[in-house]
Amino acid sequence: MKIFVTGGSGFIGFNLVKHLLKAGHQVVVFGRFNKLKAISHINCRYIDAEFNHISEYEDEFKNVDVVYHLLSTTTPKTSNEDVVNDLLSNVKNTIHLLDICVKYKIKRFIFTSSGGTVYGLSNHDKPLKESDFTNPICAYGISKLSIEKYIYMYGYQYNLSYQILRIANPYGPYQNPWANQGAIAVFMGKVLNEQPVEIWGDGTIYRDYIYINDVVEALYSSMLVDKSNNVLNIGSGEKYSLNEILDIIKKITKKELLINYIPSRKIDAPGNILDITDAKKVLGWEPKVSIENGIAKNWEWLIDFYKYKV
Repeated sequence: MKIFVTGGSGFIGFNLVKHLLKAGHQVVVFGRFNKLKAISHINCRYIDAEFNHISEYEDEFKNVDVVYHLLSTTTPKTSNEDVVNDLLSNVKNTIHLLDICVKYKIKRFIFTSSGGTVYGLSNHDKPLKESDFTNPICAYGISKLSIEKYIYMYGYQYNLSYQILRIANPYGPYQNPWANQGAIAVFMGKVLNEQPVEIWGDGTIYRDYIYINDVVEALYSSMLVDKSNNVLNIGSGEKYSLNEILDIIKKITKKELLINYIPSRKIDAPGNILDITDAKKVLGWEPKVSIENGIAKNWEWLIDFYKYKV
């Protein structure tokens, strides 16, 4: 199949593109080009462009079967710095993308939403179901949820087949350890460089973490299954506090950690764990990599990557 991937040079996108090419598909990658995440392959080509120029590349969608929309111009942390920009650069441009998909009769549209932010201050004492209330507390989560609603509308009005995956907190190879998101990657980058780890709050905030290979398998399955027009949680179904994550990293790296606890942020919900029952049923999928094995794999990759980088 011919597959169009927005954000294919990002963390999730790069791992997905590798998987798609290995499976024999033809892939077009759209977004800002990252030379460290460039795959030289006869069936892969790149369009280096900003998201607000997506309409200029309409012709690229001819004969495309599936569109994966992974691109986001903001992170949960940066989205609140310019809420209007977050709205325009993500929601508005996604609507342009949806118009193109309808025009060229794309067979399936797959969107990566955020299981970590769309629920916001919903009941965090239990695993969150897709039917639970959504109360996002940052612009990033609001934009993701808005896009979900527009996708639903396009499915209803124009028969666009879609899958929406609310992904928890992914981690693993090719996640930037020097970025401003991705707790596990950032923590391990600090440990590798013998720098202090900063924790917002007292470290009791807990999240649902999922290894990147499991995320990619879910994304790939969402393209193949007959069932469509679903909103599905993709996570491990298990919760770990930041303090517990640091304990695992300390055990695996065999290094002492210097931890600085700083005042908490209002963009961080106190807890988040996803109920993945529906994803198991619809996709025939379930996570395979435990948090301990995933962090160990990520540590091995990071050491090799750091050697290459320096």
